[in-house]
Amino acid sequence: MTIDPRWLVPDPARPVFSLCIAFPRGSGTDLNGLAGLSYVTGQMALRGAGPFSRKAFLEAVDRLGASCDISVSRHHTLLWLDGLSRHFDAVVELAAVALATPHHDAGEFDKLVRELDVELDEVRDDDGALGARAFARSLYGDHPYGRPLRGSHGSLAALTLDHVKAHHGRLFAPADVMASLAGSLGQDALAGALTRIIPGVDLKTAMAGSIDADAFGCLAKKPGIHVTVVDKPDRTQTQLFIGQPTIPLGHPDWTALQLAQTAFGGMFTAPLSQEIREKRGWSYSVWSALQSDAWLGTFQIRLHPNAPDAAPALQLTLELLKNFQQQGPSDDDFGAAKSNLARSHVFGIDTASRLMWLRLNTELSGRPREWLDDAVARYEAVPFEDAVRSAAQHLDPTALTVVIVCTAATVLPALQALPGIASIEVIDWEFDLEDPTTIDE
Repeated sequence: MTIDPRWLVPDPARPVFSLCIAFPRGSGTDLNGLAGLSYVTGQMALRGAGPFSRKAFLEAVDRLGASCDISVSRHHTLLWLDGLSRHFDAVVELAAVALATPHHDAGEFDKLVRELDVELDEVRDDDGALGARAFARSLYGDHPYGRPLRGSHGSLAALTLDHVKAHHGRLFAPADVMASLAGSLGQDALAGALTRIIPGVDLKTAMAGSIDADAFGCLAKKPGIHVTVVDKPDRTQTQLFIGQPTIPLGHPDWTALQLAQTAFGGMFTAPLSQEIREKRGWSYSVWSALQSDAWLGTFQIRLHPNAPDAAPALQLTLELLKNFQQQGPSDDDFGAAKSNLARSHVFGIDTASRLMWLRLNTELSGRPREWLDDAVARYEAVPFEDAVRSAAQHLDPTALTVVIVCTAATVLPALQALPGIASIEVIDWEFDLEDPTTIDE
């Protein structure tokens, strides 16, 4: 079979390869109450397989100067292989053994769950990570995007090795896989790797891919500004998250909205940074971002002011967003946003492996093949009026989720005095990371 050239990123001058195989199932397929199932299943495949113990498998990969990893996203499970081209077949063989004959050893399973429990405790120790987890749960609620990829203490306690064994076949089923290869090897190597790693794969249909943009349903904005305070003792600095769901990648206004939000807060010279950081010194880092896939977009603002500045910084940020939503960017900020996104795109494709991943991710996200190649021209083609309209239509300063990690006693009175806040809830910083419980209204 002839592999479509778009799945290959030639780099003949360097005797290395990067291979990514994407299976179209991820944490969104976790069973109810078992958040983390897909992640644990993927990791267990690398903890002993065939003739290899976990230690022997890692040593075999290391001897080849290679890497073999499995990562899980909401929608996909990705097998990543990197190494020297002359060791390609040997690395592929190790990956094939891992997926075909995992040991699913009870001792390794228990060890992995303990490690993940420790990681969850470390999330609580990291204010930024703790806030991000609370923000996702507050924003997405019971939607699959609200589930933690690596699970919670409760879901991990409920997870069994039998769950993992049953899920392995679902997660790594040979249907609708997609893959891309960068480096000095060609289409025969890619085709051979797929048939070796995924017995039974049909190369005629595998590389066509599939996507269902409605699989996870839509997530409507919740009217009002709703604040969740994660109460943590002895915090002199806060972590502040502000955001809302918005349009997915396939929406015709996505490029214009990306330009608009970049002009608002996605670069150092943007008004958000200038007003919060430069003029007032309230937060060293402050930015906005539009994070989207084929199913959902999320507009987010991040800053970390000192506790006395948290309420005024939040108030000013909300005012800036309201003014921006009504007026749009200035001509100068709009032009700077185009230049900023063009530079970011160029730096993002400066190696074969990065370009390989971006091409594959473009397909996995349901975007047209030319999306990546036409990125700079697409940004340049957006009229100023479209950016203004997209901000007015898709950003809503009256429907926001706000999460702040702080010591509630020092920040809550000022937050309660802010105008326009619909609700404030306080949760303890040791909440279960999957299901925070309100302790005060």
